[in-house]
Amino acid sequence: MKNNTEITSDDQKNSSQRQPWTKIVWVIISLVVIIIFTHSFDMEKMKTLLQKDPLLSRIIGLAVYFLTSFTFIPSSPITIFLAMLNGPASAIAIATLGNTLAALVQYHIGTTLTEIKSIEEKQGKLPPFLQHLPMNSPFFLLISRLLPGGIRGMSIICGYHHVHFFTFLWTTTTMNIVSAAFLALGGASLLELLQKLFPERMLAPRK
Repeated sequence: MKNNTEITSDDQKNSSQRQPWTKIVWVIISLVVIIIFTHSFDMEKMKTLLQKDPLLSRIIGLAVYFLTSFTFIPSSPITIFLAMLNGPASAIAIATLGNTLAALVQYHIGTTLTEIKSIEEKQGKLPPFLQHLPMNSPFFLLISRLLPGGIRGMSIICGYHHVHFFTFLWTTTTMNIVSAAFLALGGASLLELLQKLFPERMLAPRK
């Protein structure tokens, strides 16, 4: 029994040591793919294509929001790009829907963590500032999403603590709307400024 326990603990240590390197490898691969993608496509042609087919741009936007929500890649540039492409109203709707759907999936993932070990055991391993959070406070849920990484991490933490679903849903949706509106309206204003400075190079946004 001791030997089996020692082997198991050694395997866990080796696995934990490999995880950082695995993440680094995936980050490098992702960066290479992004670089190849951006250099292989004519961005002007892509913008023209997406402007001609608004439905395609919305579907791609939703997919990108959903995928980036599981990474540390910020989705802010996507919101600004969509605002420039299809107008702020469309960008706000797509950003809110995509980020909210991703948050629901992350919330569900958080609820499954309690099935692996008891909450008490896991909570004791969390950093001190995460052990006594007012997780059911709407004010806390709203403010926490303004912090760096809040949008990415709070959904899983809320699921882990089994925050009331309706409270989680409306606070998440509210902050997604506020964030998307701030970025989309700012992006539209930026485009108007660029159009005045470089009128021959800019594409007109959709209203």
